[in-house]
Amino acid sequence: SPPEVDLLIVDEAHHDGAMSMASLHSMMRPKLVLGLTATPFRQDRIKLCFEKVIRDVSIRELIREGWLSQFDHYCLDTYSPQSVARCWLSDPQHWGQAAAFFRFKSEADACARMLTQGGARVAVVDGESDREQQIADYMNGKLDVLCSMLVLAEGFDCPQMKTVFCRPSSKGPAVQICGRVLRPFAQFPVKHIVQCRATNFPFTRIAEPRYKFAFQDGVWKSLTANPNIDAIAKQMELQIAQPVTPSTSMSWIQRNSRTRSRGSIVIP
Repeated sequence: SPPEVDLLIVDEAHHDGAMSMASLHSMMRPKLVLGLTATPFRQDRIKLCFEKVIRDVSIRELIREGWLSQFDHYCLDTYSPQSVARCWLSDPQHWGQAAAFFRFKSEADACARMLTQGGARVAVVDGESDREQQIADYMNGKLDVLCSMLVLAEGFDCPQMKTVFCRPSSKGPAVQICGRVLRPFAQFPVKHIVQCRATNFPFTRIAEPRYKFAFQDGVWKSLTANPNIDAIAKQMELQIAQPVTPSTSMSWIQRNSRTRSRGSIVIP
C-alpha cells in the first residue's frame, strides 16, 4: 500500500471524484492535496472536493499568451470513418501528422483501413496495442495518423502534431481531445481542429480560432469575415463620392468584382 504523505499532487484532477481516488486518499492521508487539470468538471456531475482554486486560466488566455498554439477550426457535414479518411487523404500535406478520435474501435479500424489504402501510414491505438512503440513511431515521423478512442485523450503530447479530428463529444472529451493538438511547435504556428456539425460542444465556444471553415458542396468555405473589410468599405465610399464617368464606373466594378471572387473560398 502507498505510504502516508504530507502533500499529494494529482494530475488530471478531474478524476479525483472517482472511487479509486477516494480509496487512495484514505490510504495516503495527505495533509494537502494539489490538483492540476485542464478540464475541472466531470461528465457524471460528481463535484470535485477542492477547497480553493489557486490559479484559473482559460484556454483562450493561454493561446493569447503563447503557451498554446493558435488554430484554425474546420467543420465537416458528418463525422464518420469515411469522412475523416477522405478529408485527410484530400490534402496530406495540409493536414500533416494527425490524430483521429472515434467512439468505437470498429470505427477507428475502418478509418485506418481506408487511410492505409490511400497510402497513409497509420496505427490504431487501443487498450491492447503497444502504445509506447506506436507513439514513439509517430514522434519519429514513421506514422502519419493515429486512430484511437479516448486512449490518447489524456497524457499524450506531441508538439509536431498538426491536426486533430474530434468526434462528436460533450464538453469534457472535446476539450481533452482538441487540446492534444495545441502544443506549440515552431514549424507549425497554426494547428487544425476538425469537428462536425453534430458535435455537442464546438471547441470555438471556449477559444477563438484564427479562421473558421465549413465543408459545403465539396469544398472548404471560409466563415471568417475579411479582416480588411473596413478598409474595403472606406475605399468604396471614396469611389462612390468621386464624379462618375462611364470609364471610371466600369473600372471600379471590374476591380471590386475581382476582389470579391478572390475572397470567397480559401484554405490557408
